Amino acid sequence: MSVTVTILGSNSALPAHGRHPSAQLLAIGHHHILIDCGEGTQFRFNDLKLSKMKVENIFITHLHGDHIFGLPGFLTSMILMDRREPVTIIGPEGIQKMMEQIFTATEAHFGFEVRYVETDPSRHYTVFDHPKYTVETIPLHHKIPCNGYLFREKDHPRNIREDAIEKYRLSPLQIQELKAGKEADTPYGKVRPQDVLYVKRRAMTYAYCSDTTYFPSIIPIIRGVDLLYHEATYMEDFLVQATQRGHSTARQAGKIAREAGVRGLLIGHPSSKYQNVNDLVREARMEYEEAEFAHEGQTYLLS
Repeated sequence: MSVTVTILGSNSALPAHGRHPSAQLLAIGHHHILIDCGEGTQFRFNDLKLSKMKVENIFITHLHGDHIFGLPGFLTSMILMDRREPVTIIGPEGIQKMMEQIFTATEAHFGFEVRYVETDPSRHYTVFDHPKYTVETIPLHHKIPCNGYLFREKDHPRNIREDAIEKYRLSPLQIQELKAGKEADTPYGKVRPQDVLYVKRRAMTYAYCSDTTYFPSIIPIIRGVDLLYHEATYMEDFLVQATQRGHSTARQAGKIAREAGVRGLLIGHPSSKYQNVNDLVREARMEYEEAEFAHEGQTYLLS
């Protein structure tokens, strides 16, 4: 089961330079998760030939328009496409009232259940538990309540080595017991699970940190993740404005990644003043050499 992130929108508040407001599609195996839903998100699904109907859960970081204004249209399209499976929307307090007021005013009639889970952006906790993954909130520091999300794939079942089955003449019952963590007695001696079991691929972690000032408090939460997305709205010469507006610089994003010891960094959410993002990437790489820009249409494989 692979874990991938597809960038749908990577710009800040205004759509500009061929970039769109924030949205990403996270796929954990065949489970599809939408993260933020800026204006035009459903058009990006169409452009990239992605299925809106496969989205099971939607995570919204905060209620600024460039992160949520695409959601009413996205859900309305699901109505028109005759969706029947429920959708869960996870976001800060007020998201349910906001969406219900829109759908009341537009007289939208749903043929599927919309469930809401409202987060407390001031604290770090597990907000969602799925059979294949868990999601934790990441408290961020922005102009309005805002939290990022840490997605943790659950540990994969362990497999038994083929050579061990033959070597110890293991029966199906013994294999089952070993996978359950029990030891097995064989004519060739006692066999421990750790001696014969292995995991084909370790569980992946993805941290999504949208709008925030430089906020070192998140470092213990995201330490060692396989991939971090961190906003980088400005460069260092706009540090004062970045702080005043609740945003980070590219260098600050790189510093967070370096200090957290993450395995990979994507930066995004640049101000529309930057037509070319190469300088942002160069600045982030002053702190974290492997930094990349979250280019729209690209799919990144966690490994």
